[in-house]
Order: sequence, then structure tokens, then C-alpha cells
Amino acid sequence: MNLDLKRKLLIFRRDAGEEELTSQQLIYGALRDLAYAIRPTLTYILCTMTLLFLGFLMVGLGFGVEEYVNRFGNFFVTLGTFLTFHRLFSKSKKAGHTFFEDASLYHENLSFKKTVGAWIFGIGASLAVSAVISLLPRVGAVGVYADKVSNIYKQWDVFLSLAASVLFTPLVEEIIFRGYMLNRLLVKWDERAAMIATTLIFAILHGSSIWFIYTFFMGWVIGRLSIREDNIFYGIFMHSGFNLTSTVLWLIYINYPGSQEALAGNKFLIFLLGLMGGLAAFLMWRLYKNSTGAGSAITGKTV
Repeated sequence: MNLDLKRKLLIFRRDAGEEELTSQQLIYGALRDLAYAIRPTLTYILCTMTLLFLGFLMVGLGFGVEEYVNRFGNFFVTLGTFLTFHRLFSKSKKAGHTFFEDASLYHENLSFKKTVGAWIFGIGASLAVSAVISLLPRVGAVGVYADKVSNIYKQWDVFLSLAASVLFTPLVEEIIFRGYMLNRLLVKWDERAAMIATTLIFAILHGSSIWFIYTFFMGWVIGRLSIREDNIFYGIFMHSGFNLTSTVLWLIYINYPGSQEALAGNKFLIFLLGLMGGLAAFLMWRLYKNSTGAGSAITGKTV
């Protein structure tokens, strides 16, 4: 359903003389709305964790957990993704909707320029944020983040790692978070509250404190864009751009031994790449802002 129509229906219900609710009723209603909104997320987690566990019982007992995840994790997560989509398709059909309506994923009247711009913005912003983190002392939360990133580069299944990073992960996360979860919350909550709840949950599920900051920023930008366009299509490409940087680095690292250490030691090159990425992201934001003649996808403000 179109988000503007959803909001109009909500305003109509509010203006129709509904009784004023108590604080307890408001809290209960908010929790009930949130529980309903996160069901697709729980479905995804349950499907992937179940398949990862079954996969470990079938092929992972001889490897140990860490090596099993590095060797086969992406394969079973991909299977979990397809199973999640199947369940969401079925539930939407049973409810009399379509999967694409519930996820706000439309292919009509798409703009090629906006699609490319969103993708380039994602790449540039990823370079800028990654550069800032890389230039910080590798201690505490920054060290934990660096170790987790290093583990990404140890994946064995090259093809699935690439596909998961730039295709499957952006697709499923945008459908679940900016599609189902955000759409469901926008029916009952105001836009800012729905954005905060969705982005917080998205960031919390990504782990460490540094990664939380990184993914909160990414989730907020993509959420603003998805609401503005009433379509998560552009957000999927922006998310793919965010993930592409680590994928390219991973390919370089596995094909050129020692390159990871060489890059980590070249602070000037890291700064230069971050600066270039930040300028590219800023340019894409300005072009988008000027082309729409309205507000920023990042802040939601009008001009």
C-alpha cells in the first residue's frame, strides 16, 4: 500500500472520534505494533539460524564452529534467505496482498539516474566512514570492529561471498527492515519514531559498537530515501554500494597476499580514499536534492 495512503487512513481514524488512550494503553499498543513489525525479521533469523544449525550437524562437526562458518556459512544463510522469501510470499498472498506491495518494492517508473546515484552514494559513504574508522587507534571497540572485518576476508566460498555481500544481503535486509518493518510501523507511528525504531533494531543486530554507529548511519540514510521515494528499490542499490567497498578489498586481499597489511600501514592513502568517497557521496546527495526540488534524503528536511 502507498505510504501516503496509509498515513491518510491513520489520520482519518484519529479524527473519527476515537477515545483518548491512557499511558499504559499507549505503551501496550506501541509494543504490540513493534512486535508485529519485527515478525519478518524474526522469520529471517529463525530460518537462517535453523539452516546453519542443520548444516553444522551435516558437514560442520569435523571443522569446528569458526571454520564451518568461514567455509559454509554463506551457503546456508543464502538458503535461509530463499526460505524467508518463500514464507513472506506465502503470508502476503494469504492476507490478500502481494509481496511487492508489503515490501514497497516496485519496478514501475524507476529512474536510472537515481539508481546509479544511490549506488555511487553508498560506495562513497562507505569509503569515507571506513577511512575514518581505519585511521582511529586500533584499540577497544575499534579493535573489535577491525577483527570482525578481517574475518569477512577469510570466507572460503568466493562466489557466494560476493553474491551475499552485494546482492543477497542488501536485498533481504532492505525488504525486511525498510520494507516490511518500516511500512508496518508507519501505519501506526509517526515517521520519526518509526525510523528510529527500525534503524536501531537494524544497527543492534549488526554487532559491535563501531559497527552499530556505521549501520545506524547507513540505515537512517536508506530509510529516509525509501520513505521519500515510497520504494525500497533505490535503497537496495545504496545498500549494495555500501557493501561493495569491502567486497572489492576482499578480492584484492585474496589475490595479492600482503596487500591488506600494506594498505593498513598507508595512512595517507586511506585518508585520500576516504576524502574521495566523501566528496562523491556529497555530490550524489546534492544532485539528488536539486533534482527533486525538495528535501534531503538524509535529514528529511525541506528547503
